[in-house]
Amino acid sequence: MEKLFLFLLFINLNNLSNQKEEIKKNKNLSYINEDDFDINCTNKKCNLENAQCKKNIDGNLICNCYKCYTYNRKEKLYCGYAQKRQLTALLLEMIPGFGAGYYYIGRKTYAIVKCVFFIIAMFSICLFPIIAKFILDKYDSDSMAICFSMLFYTFVYTITLWYLGDLSSFSLNLIKDSEEYPLCRWGGSI
Repeated sequence: MEKLFLFLLFINLNNLSNQKEEIKKNKNLSYINEDDFDINCTNKKCNLENAQCKKNIDGNLICNCYKCYTYNRKEKLYCGYAQKRQLTALLLEMIPGFGAGYYYIGRKTYAIVKCVFFIIAMFSICLFPIIAKFILDKYDSDSMAICFSMLFYTFVYTITLWYLGDLSSFSLNLIKDSEEYPLCRWGGSI
């Protein structure tokens, strides 16, 4: 059982490192950062509610987005998209533990699937002693009890790894919101 647990943990960590490398490679393609454009503040494509005018090296006033605002691809508006916050998503995912962080960032289908699996996990954890006693009384078979226990523990380990994997993904900021924008980091710029 420990080998299975270590194997699943290795696969999960390997997947996280691959996601992080992919984000690093495609960082400049997935969104436009406030430093990547030099648009005049008087241009109608700069949302001045979410930005300030700042002089660049040439002395021109440029649109400088406030933290957690970036280019809105749909409306083609600089500083027009309010990014979801990484810390909020992490805390929502950590404390309830059943997909609230994914719901917050707009990935509602994934959040609902995760919530259903976590509810099933909670019921199975609570009902395990009752079902195990029933199986032992009815079948009086040690092999049946061992198979049921292995199935139960595999399910619990899988749910636990899923939870820890999502927490690590949110804490490393590897997950994008439903519009494919990165989450706004809690400790600085994107």
